Amino acid sequence: MTQGVTLNKADSERFTRMLMQFEEDTLVIECNYDDWLAAYPDRWVAVYGGKLLANAKTLAEALQIAYDRGAPHGCVASAYMDTDPQIMIL
Repeated sequence: MTQGVTLNKADSERFTRMLMQFEEDTLVIECNYDDWLAAYPDRWVAVYGGKLLANAKTLAEALQIAYDRGAPHGCVASAYMDTDPQIMIL
């Protein structure tokens, strides 16, 4: 049986802020997708704090650049600018 995690108020508030930031950064990617697809075809983009921090050939490279530019580990939104997306029927 697994046990739940209990957060104190400060940790809970910090976690909530992190989730809200991630949601905002994901929206930044969504809003800029077409422009970034044209500018960074077949590359990964990494966003934190509402800013595009990196684009790179691999996800690992994009994240490392974002971390090197001050983004906290585990808090970076990323997406692949795929010029040939697979169509999936679910």
